[in-house]
This record gives sequence, C-alpha cells and structure tokens, in this order.
Amino acid sequence: LLEGNHALTSLDLRGNKLGDEGAAVIGAGLAANKGLHCLVLWNNGIAADGVASFAEGLASNSTLQILDLGGNAVGANLLALKDALIGNGGLHTLGLANAELGEEGGGHLSEHVSYGLAMMSATVRRRGA
Repeated sequence: LLEGNHALTSLDLRGNKLGDEGAAVIGAGLAANKGLHCLVLWNNGIAADGVASFAEGLASNSTLQILDLGGNAVGANLLALKDALIGNGGLHTLGLANAELGEEGGGHLSEHVSYGLAMMSATVRRRGA
C-alpha cells in the first residue's frame, strides 16, 4: 500500500489493532514512500517493539509531515522515535496524546525540541488529566 505509492497523501488507520507487527510493516512501507504527508496510527496497540521498528522506516522518509501515534504505549521508547525524527526532517506535527510517555519519554521529547528542528506542533496531553 505504501511502497512506491506517490498518489496516497493521507492514511488514517486509527483503532485497527495493528500492534507491533503492523507498525513494523507500516514503517517498512514509509521507508520507500515519497507521497504520504499525514499518517494517523492512534490507538493501535503499538508498544516498544513496534515503535522501534516503525522508527527505522520513518528515519528514511522525508515527506511525512503529520504523524499521530497517540493512544499507543510509546513510553520511554520515544528515544528511538526521536532519532528517527532527527533523520526525517519534514515532520511538523506529532501527536502523542495518551501515549504513556512518562518522565523519561518527556525528556526525550524535550531533547528533540531543543535541536530546533522543523517541528511546529506536538500534542502530549493525557486524556482525563
């Protein structure tokens, strides 16, 4: 679906129970995709392994501008995502609401912001807080 597809610009897969395996497949597709601008993966049961696999593909993609990983257990594995975001360069909006970042994940996010990269918006609120 993503590999070599330049026509698809937005993909909303929220609530599809992709899990870590699905996140790895999406990440691999992102590495070869040059058309997708918006990707929503809200509430897909993605945890640490999935974030790490997804991040590998994200690092090779320079066209994605909006990414929503909210509702997934991103947690402290934001470090893998942070490195991918530095390599990506095109992302300007990152959704991490209800992503169980905790103190360590929040620290990694603040380090990313301190690099002064292109990101304009990051949502990190927690539902019910």
